[in-house]
Amino acid sequence: PDPPERLIIETSGVSDPVQVADTFFRPEIHRYLTMDNILSVVDAERFPAVLREEAGDLARLQVQVADIVVLNKVDLVGADGLDPVKKLVREVSPRSRMLEATYGRIPLELALGAGQWGPGARAFELSAKQTEERGHHDHSEQFSTWHWTSDQPLSLPKLRAALEALPDTVYRAKGIVYLEELPTYQIAMQMVGKRYDLSDTQPWGAATPRSEIVLIASRGGVDPEELKRMFDGCVGTGDESLSLIHISEPTR
Repeated sequence: PDPPERLIIETSGVSDPVQVADTFFRPEIHRYLTMDNILSVVDAERFPAVLREEAGDLARLQVQVADIVVLNKVDLVGADGLDPVKKLVREVSPRSRMLEATYGRIPLELALGAGQWGPGARAFELSAKQTEERGHHDHSEQFSTWHWTSDQPLSLPKLRAALEALPDTVYRAKGIVYLEELPTYQIAMQMVGKRYDLSDTQPWGAATPRSEIVLIASRGGVDPEELKRMFDGCVGTGDESLSLIHISEPTR
């Protein structure tokens, strides 16, 4: 009767996160829980050596499946030593988003999501701005936000293609979208790292259908004009013939 807002599962250092994650894709569980992200913490000082040790294959797997890699203890490797470690992480997991940290400190909005939905994307946009302000205040990772709206129905295949083409400088995206395939329903969209999820929520009813999408990215990590062209290109024809398409399956 009083369910938790979130579940945080911390696996042991020798666990296989894929087996844990697969649980949340079972139909009987996905009705109630949606996996937000897999976050792996990498010791920047030890990572190159770990990959050469007996547990190297397991460490590689744990990084490969991560949506966000927290590259921790960057202060211990210095500027010259950091680039080779980042390159190594990229080789292991090319599409994961990477956050540099000391003492594991990262904005909680990036690790745990950005709160519950209010009307459209406003709640997420506000949280994103707070993240940006706090990052600036702490002189740590600084982030920028980008906001896009449209009152024209979007094509689901085009939207999926756009999400999959986003650069790895985009950490999170969230929104409510108006799809030509399901024009009477509000579609909730969320993306973290390389994972995105689209699911129908409630009918538009008396509300005017429209799409609102907000992205959190690294400072200067995206081209606003290119993003606008990308999402403007998602506008469909308004054809409702695909209205029975299933969209609630999470995508990696």
